[in-house]
Amino acid sequence: MGNKASLVIGAVIAIWLAVLITDTRFLVWQSTLNAGRVDTLFDDLKPRLICHYFNGRQILRREFAYSPIAEDGLDTCPIRVRR
Repeated sequence: MGNKASLVIGAVIAIWLAVLITDTRFLVWQSTLNAGRVDTLFDDLKPRLICHYFNGRQILRREFAYSPIAEDGLDTCPIRVRR
């Protein structure tokens, strides 16, 4: 049993180091801001897709333009992004 646990811990550490070294970010969760609003006359009221990513050290927030049909923006956050 101890051998399996050390193997799992080693794999987790290797993946964590790979994320740190490559500066890759993985999606943790996403949300939308003002997605149900019809009135989008002002820039700050336009629908936004809020994506939260883990980069090995911290959770980072990134915003994208939101479009439910992915015409003028994204409908979902990319799962993996690079800096």
